[in-house]
Amino acid sequence: MTKPHARNSGPLRGFADQFGWLVTVNGQA
Repeated sequence: MTKPHARNSGPLRGFADQFGWLVTVNGQA
């Protein structure tokens, strides 16, 4: 359950960092 490549976005790092792992947990990613 590691964060997606969203952290590589940069500006959306903060958002994707929290939302990204949530989506992964939900199984939508």
